[in-house]
Amino acid sequence: MNKPISLNNTGGGLTEENVDIVASTLDEGKSREQSFRDGVLKRDDNRCVITGEMDLSHWEELGSPDDEDTVLVEAAHIIPFSYGSRENSRSVIYPWNSSYASMLIKTNGPPYEKAKIWEVLYRWFPSVRQVGLTAENIDAVSNGISLRDSLHIRFGAFSLAFKPTDTANVYEIKTFKNFPAKEKVLLLPKDGLVEFKQANDAQDLRLPERALLECHYSVAEILNASGLG
Repeated sequence: MNKPISLNNTGGGLTEENVDIVASTLDEGKSREQSFRDGVLKRDDNRCVITGEMDLSHWEELGSPDDEDTVLVEAAHIIPFSYGSRENSRSVIYPWNSSYASMLIKTNGPPYEKAKIWEVLYRWFPSVRQVGLTAENIDAVSNGISLRDSLHIRFGAFSLAFKPTDTANVYEIKTFKNFPAKEKVLLLPKDGLVEFKQANDAQDLRLPERALLECHYSVAEILNASGLG
């Protein structure tokens, strides 16, 4: 972990060395985020896994074909990005207020607080530990899913989740009370199911991890049943 930078450690503000340290830290974070996004979208064929709409940037790269519906597609973390080891992680929408949930919501705290978060996560959801997810590999593609921007927001707010079925890589799309009725009609498949598949050129990239999606779904159920969702 990088040491905190003092603005007065040379008696005259930031030095060029400290500026370089800050810049390299920011660059590393941006690089990891971009790598995560690129991997997740490539695996999912640059489409929202629910609607099948193509990512706008990829559509433009292909020459803007007329036969494609496009939207801004984002790589959503299943277990939040801000549980990672970087100190200045962006915040995530987590409307939790119970004693258990309030522990997990503190995603931007110091390292010891994040260690407590992971301890609670592992205790309640041991399968998360069993599949090997840690703060250091939070950006693994198996912890990501491609969603159009509006559905990414719903997923982060636990008004949308994926419930595992008995069929491998097939999930039931679950929505909760704060999910807009109009979006249910316009965006969700009529049978309520989604199957995750790797794009033809991305067979080496792991699909979303069942245990992580099950964890997210379980938390969504708890929050919405308790009125916190």
